[in-house]
Amino acid sequence: MERRAWYEGAKEWVFDLRPTSIDEMALYPALRDRLLFYQQSGDFSHILMHGGVGTGKTTAARILGMQHRFSFIEEDCAKNSSKQKVRSIARGTNTTMFGKRKIILLDEFHEIDESSQRVLNKVMEDRSEDNVFIFCVNYMDRVADSICSRCFTLNFD
Repeated sequence: MERRAWYEGAKEWVFDLRPTSIDEMALYPALRDRLLFYQQSGDFSHILMHGGVGTGKTTAARILGMQHRFSFIEEDCAKNSSKQKVRSIARGTNTTMFGKRKIILLDEFHEIDESSQRVLNKVMEDRSEDNVFIFCVNYMDRVADSICSRCFTLNFD
């Protein structure tokens, strides 16, 4: 019981001290410069962030998504990787929220099978002015080529 209490306290501490800006992250200089440009300008298209567990992909994506000029939606694909879920995400891109661009973070996107991933192809092409996808993946070989070809790729390894 004592150990569980310590773990819960440590987990909370880790989340409280998570970086809130790209400057606070330990990244390679070229990757940091690219992310800082995105953070400061807000000028970016679809991004595919890949790398090992714990390298900062999701944290960086959240920092980019939490900018005040964007509406931000985050989906954990490890919790729900069904084709219906991907279709509902695609349908949700039809509208903008309060006139803002939408950033849609799909974390653990490699958990979705390739045929389901392809549901987003048309949405990424047709509505890229209003919707920006950020995909965070651990395994590039599990991402459909059609998704990769529509994204700027950032390597966090």
